[in-house]
Amino acid sequence: HEGTPFSEIRKAIQEGIAEGVERTELLKTLAELEQAKDGRAASDRYQSFIAAAANHMTILAPYLPMLGHWVHSLVVSAI
Repeated sequence: HEGTPFSEIRKAIQEGIAEGVERTELLKTLAELEQAKDGRAASDRYQSFIAAAANHMTILAPYLPMLGHWVHSLVVSAI
């Protein structure tokens, strides 16, 4: 996961979103995405993360290009 800011995203969620169900769900889907080992899992988990993050794009938008590139790299390497 070199070059992918999972720890920075996690910190942005913890600092920018109040404790509660949404924050817990975002952290859960981020952890699942981080654990993805192949393109299919990464793609599915990325979609789940984006769906969970929809209400918090102002906080997470800076990280999405790098995260999307990471998912794309896993998908391409699986082909």
